[in-house]
Parts: sequence; C-alpha cells; structure tokens
Amino acid sequence: MAYEKKHGDCVLFENTRRTAENSPIFRGTILLDGTEYELTFWKKTSKAGNEFFSGSVGKPAEPKKPSSGGWGGGFKPKQEAPSKHVSMKDMDDSVPW
Repeated sequence: MAYEKKHGDCVLFENTRRTAENSPIFRGTILLDGTEYELTFWKKTSKAGNEFFSGSVGKPAEPKKPSSGGWGGGFKPKQEAPSKHVSMKDMDDSVPW
C-alpha cells in the first residue's frame, strides 16, 4: 500500500538546484484541506546574531503538459544538418569488410 498524505503532512528537501545566493535552501510541499502547497525556506541571521529559518507557502506550479506534437512529452527530434554528398571516389578502400 502506497503512502497517502494526510492533512497537515509536509516534507522538505535540500534545494540542490539553487541558481542564486538568494534561492531557497529547502523546498517541499504541505497538504492542507486536500490541496498540496509548495514550501520554501531560507536560513537567515537576526540582528542579534541568532540563526533561524524563514519560509513561505504558495500554490505549486501546474504540472507541465506534453506538447501537442506527435512525439509527446515535449520531445523534439534533433534537426540533422543537410548531408554532404559523398561520391564513390571519396570512399576509403581500407575498410576491412
């Protein structure tokens, strides 16, 4: 049986994708009244020199939907450069097969 979150359950993970010094140190989610919200926390220092965590709660971003293209999932095949025509004269005869 899979774990099912209950009202008030939350989880935090270290933010390993920080792109700037002011990016949150921890990210996670909390379940409140059947809606999952995003949690973000920063480590700060008070004027008195005490360290503490400051955080915010917000709605999580909508999941990305696959593109309507034939490949699904937003995948786009690599565009190949036009091939250069090679004549038989340009071929190397040293290939063993």
